[in-house]
Amino acid sequence: VFASVFAVPDVIDVYATENVTSAPVPVGSTNYVLAPHSLLVSVVGGDNEEIADAIWRKKDVGCNMNGNTVVTVVDSEGYLQPYPEYEIRFLRPTALPIVIEVELAASPSLPVDIVALVKAAVIATFTGADGGSRVRIGSLLLASKFYPGVIAIGPEVSVLSILVGDTYPTETSLLIGVDQAPTIDENDISVVLTP
Repeated sequence: VFASVFAVPDVIDVYATENVTSAPVPVGSTNYVLAPHSLLVSVVGGDNEEIADAIWRKKDVGCNMNGNTVVTVVDSEGYLQPYPEYEIRFLRPTALPIVIEVELAASPSLPVDIVALVKAAVIATFTGADGGSRVRIGSLLLASKFYPGVIAIGPEVSVLSILVGDTYPTETSLLIGVDQAPTIDENDISVVLTP
């Protein structure tokens, strides 16, 4: 199911899991509750109908589903009208703005545009534009992920600390829920130059 949904055009992130028990089960840092014997597909991007079709083609028969988006899929293959219809449910996660603070050792040799360079490096790392993996639904975000990109700005850059958070940047790690889509904005990145 994960691979099928990720193959849908314009899908940029997917998290898929299941509850094989006969009781509701909380998952992730937000304790999102999965119904008994159910599948959760949390997805960012892509067309609702195409996502629903991708889930329907791969999910097990009789499997319950979770989420806030419901699409009716019509099975017209091998049937005469009226065609069977199935409600497919998946989750469109809530945006979770991530706040990041980068503290650098102040130096006269730093580029004059160091703040812009740091913000660009952080965004490239966050989105995967630097060649790495993007920050994902249901993942553990480590502040250390951003060190290589910031250090690569130049030999004159000395990183004192990098902190992340969802309200204030106070942590070295942040666990993202299965119902949360991490986002980044340059206004949520602060660069502190410490003498």
